[in-house]
Amino acid sequence: MNNWQSIEKRLEAEQKCVLITITAVKGSAPRETGAAMVIYSNGNQTGTIGGGALEWQATRQAQDLLAKNNSYLWQEKELILGPDLEQCCGGVVCLSFELFTIAEKKQVMAKAQRFEQMEKPQNLIIFGAGHIGKALIQALSPHGFDILWVDSRDKIFPSHMPENVRTCHTDEPVEALRGQAPETFVLIMTHSHDVDFQIACKALQTPEIGFAGLIGSATKKARFVRRFAEQGLSLDQIARLTCPVGIAGITSKTPQAIAASVTAQLLIETELVKTGKKNVCLQQIHA
Repeated sequence: MNNWQSIEKRLEAEQKCVLITITAVKGSAPRETGAAMVIYSNGNQTGTIGGGALEWQATRQAQDLLAKNNSYLWQEKELILGPDLEQCCGGVVCLSFELFTIAEKKQVMAKAQRFEQMEKPQNLIIFGAGHIGKALIQALSPHGFDILWVDSRDKIFPSHMPENVRTCHTDEPVEALRGQAPETFVLIMTHSHDVDFQIACKALQTPEIGFAGLIGSATKKARFVRRFAEQGLSLDQIARLTCPVGIAGITSKTPQAIAASVTAQLLIETELVKTGKKNVCLQQIHA
């Protein structure tokens, strides 16, 4: 849920709130321009502008505005992180404070709808609902991915699911790859190496799949690469496979550690897609 949707829900409950946004940054700062958070009249908040003294000071000011005002207002404040807040970043941050009341509900609804259209979540298919799959759902779901969770086993999915996770129980998991949006990410970790191979083989041949990650060792990857070649996959297609999946440097094999490593990698991949750098990297590799 984005900040505008959060504000909309708060106004529907007839409660005031303040949107705090970083409008400019000079030098070093804990967050970038555009980072935002919402402060509610009941003391709760969503989002972050970087924590620490900056966020504490901004929260205090927002709470003061909520206590003293009952109509819309907008104001801006510049803070020097060193002298003003004793933060070692040393930069200058400009914050805007925008207080919304029920009177602004229609305008907020329109902004929420526009933002939702602009900020489409990253599509992700996770094949496998074992212990690593479950840990991944817990780690990935807070980061705004639109997740399709696929498994062929009965009663394998938990009874409670995050809002952005859909489940698919099917005897033909490969079929879940059909009709996906461009740059869809795929993570493969089923209970069967043969099923893993079938899904990976299809994913590598599907242009819409922007990232294909496979849980496994270097030995598993070598075996799969040989089988891919036997199936007629090109070198470019085989090169799209990421195995082992996850960032380097984390040696723990616990489901939670693997989930943290994979989550970090997918967040990096998502940034590359958003900035267009992923396509640049692919062009350089194929040049």
